Amino acid sequence: MKRSLRVAVCAALGVGFLAIAGGVSAQMPIEGTWRLDLKESKDVPDQMKNVDLKITLKGKVLTTARVVDALQIGDPVVVTIGEPPSERKFSSTMKGTIEANWKDGGKALEQVIRSTLAGTVIPVVQKTLITVSSDGKRMTRTQTTLQAGVSSERVLVYTRR
Repeated sequence: MKRSLRVAVCAALGVGFLAIAGGVSAQMPIEGTWRLDLKESKDVPDQMKNVDLKITLKGKVLTTARVVDALQIGDPVVVTIGEPPSERKFSSTMKGTIEANWKDGGKALEQVIRSTLAGTVIPVVQKTLITVSSDGKRMTRTQTTLQAGVSSERVLVYTRR
């Protein structure tokens, strides 16, 4: 009886380990350096043109750096996935909270930034849904911004370098 119980426990632990490992491998391949595809993107502001993204993921810590000609510009955006919103200073005039969560079983990542418009009390909420194509060569970042009751959308399409 004890032997069959040990076998059952080992089998359950093995299935649990495989389920956990499967969940990790199911997350999209977001890490790497990504080049903005201006032809495929929509409503790209001038300051984002010619800016690549370098994304790293260490455990649950996601770091997104803006890069021009292999040189990082500004501070990277760092967020811990699955944690409550954390306070950040995004620029000299903007502070707020940021959070990120896996969606659709790791096939998408949603990042939410809540802040106020510089010099006002007008709230700004920017939700970015990030997906990577099944072949891992194309990343799409759909940004929806709600500001003073007006919603706008920007679609940024990147190719892996």
